[in-house]
Order: sequence, then structure tokens, then C-alpha cells
Amino acid sequence: MKKVSILFAAAFAVVGLLASWKTMNNSAIVIQDGGCWFGLNGYSGVTDNGNFVVTNSGNGMVSCKFSGVENNTGKALVFNSKDFPGALCGTMAGPTDDWSIVITPSGQASFTCKVNGAGNH
Repeated sequence: MKKVSILFAAAFAVVGLLASWKTMNNSAIVIQDGGCWFGLNGYSGVTDNGNFVVTNSGNGMVSCKFSGVENNTGKALVFNSKDFPGALCGTMAGPTDDWSIVITPSGQASFTCKVNGAGNH
């Protein structure tokens, strides 16, 4: 069984911004350069260049780029929600189990998670 650490990407926004989003018609909230972190299977990363999008239909996406993630395997590592059932990503649109992380041998990593529809994950 694979060891699973808590997986979570956090977007910090003013509560008023979220309240305004709910009252806007046909709009999306886009936050650039937000805080984002992950911890999974002994690998972790922290960055302040996360991009967060939430639409008025409840769809959301988090996309983050990291550097300096230790990877001594000599190969690219790919992790996704299918390999770690129950590990969730947190977004402004709610939690989701639709996520993936790629870590290159040079320590660059990308993290993406998606929510399709309010409350659906």
C-alpha cells in the first residue's frame, strides 16, 4: 500500500470576494500568484505562483508550478488521484479528487486539480 500524505492546495481570498462571486452573472474569479502547496508520498512543494479559477457554475481549477522539489530518482514522477484513492485537493470551488502532480528529475513540478460543478468531485 502506498503511503499517502495530506494533499492540499490552498487559495486564500477575502470572504467578500467569494460573496461577490456568488452574485455575479456569467463571471469567473481568477486569482494569480496565490499560495499553493502539496505533500504526497514523501515529496512536497510550496510556491506563491498558483493560479486559481472559479466560474459561476461552480467549476474550478488550481494550477501551480514549483521548483526545488527533491527528486533523486533520475526520472520524471507522475502522481494522480487514480493512484491515491481518497487523497483530495482543496480549491475555492470545493474539494476534488481530480488532480495530478508531475515532478521532473531537475526538481521542477506542476500540480493541477479540477472541480466540475458545485459540490461535484
